Amino acid sequence: MCRKGSIVGVVVLLLFLFSSVGAAGCAEKKAELSPCPISLAYVDKIFVASYSDPGLIAKEPKPNIIAIGITVSNPNSTMVVLNDLSPVLYVDGVLWGVASLPGEIYVPPNKEVKLEFTFSPLTFGLVQQVLLGEGKTVPDAVKRVLGILAAIGKDQAAYEVEGGASFSSEGSTLSQPLDLKWVPQK
Repeated sequence: MCRKGSIVGVVVLLLFLFSSVGAAGCAEKKAELSPCPISLAYVDKIFVASYSDPGLIAKEPKPNIIAIGITVSNPNSTMVVLNDLSPVLYVDGVLWGVASLPGEIYVPPNKEVKLEFTFSPLTFGLVQQVLLGEGKTVPDAVKRVLGILAAIGKDQAAYEVEGGASFSSEGSTLSQPLDLKWVPQK
């Protein structure tokens, strides 16, 4: 009787071992995450300051509000989580601002989401940016910024969005750089 119990125990142990090895061998492989296309859908100049006297830039701080629309597409067959999207906006080569997602965004399989980011630097801050970034004198920095504001007003400014995005899905992760351009239509 004792032998019969030990044989049953050995059989159960062998079945357990074979089933766990078999399950490990049949485990589903982690699917590779395909890159998610990211595009610049639109640029909207909401408010752009104008000055009759350049000397008023420091005295009358005004925001320059630009919104950009970014479309993120998911070509994967599974839900993708957009963990981070950090666009950095340049207008005619001058840093306009940096934005980020307030939280994760879920992108369904074979669908897209549209996101809007708003940038609103003060004119005086843009002048400082040109002074620091380009090493121009104050009068030249003021002229450069006023020229950019005029180009925006006439729809002649070039926009570039840099930065990065990170995605995850079912244990896979993917990071992608942003290099999006919006050039004026001639």
